[in-house]
Amino acid sequence: MANKIFDKCLQHLQYQEYKKASDVLSSRKWLPRYASYYCLYSSTENQLKNHYGALDIVNNGIQKFPQTGYLYNQKAYVLYDLGDFTEALKYSKTALQYLPNDAEILNNIGYYLTKTKKYTESIRYFNEAITREPSFSFPYDNRGFAKLNLGDTEGALSDINYSLELDAGNSYAYKNRAKVMLKLGKTADALQDLKTALSLGYSDDFDDEVESMLKTYS
Repeated sequence: MANKIFDKCLQHLQYQEYKKASDVLSSRKWLPRYASYYCLYSSTENQLKNHYGALDIVNNGIQKFPQTGYLYNQKAYVLYDLGDFTEALKYSKTALQYLPNDAEILNNIGYYLTKTKKYTESIRYFNEAITREPSFSFPYDNRGFAKLNLGDTEGALSDINYSLELDAGNSYAYKNRAKVMLKLGKTADALQDLKTALSLGYSDDFDDEVESMLKTYS
């Protein structure tokens, strides 16, 4: 029964029906016996911008299931959305202790390191994520961004292009490639990538950086 409910919630999340997922989880009083409940419920509330509620939920889950790595990973996501990159990094590293081969967690650690401008260190984690899961597009894109900030424009472009070969729908990669194009002085190509990122829903999924860049460089 629990697995069916969790599958239903995942389906709601896939279609961005966050309120429906929240209603399903909050109405089943017996679900808190499962660690997955806390992870899903916290993720749902975080998507609904109830970040502190999401943090309370995942903290309760960690208290009940202290050796469950994906709960620490979920806490890191919430802390990131609250703007606390240092704490997000800390809890991602805790998650990695329990799930040492998880490519998503390795990529997240690298990403949080870029947010604190530790680009060289971040590349080590992106490399590990790629080794664990070579078809995972995100670490190539993120490694490209790190290389761009270290002055390796050619390496950045190669990584981001390969990320887009793996996942042509990644709006974040188009934004990052636009930054490379601007560095290369190719403003027209950058604007095209920014428009593509916007059409793929970048502003809905992330922030208004693409719209701001379009206004600046158009």
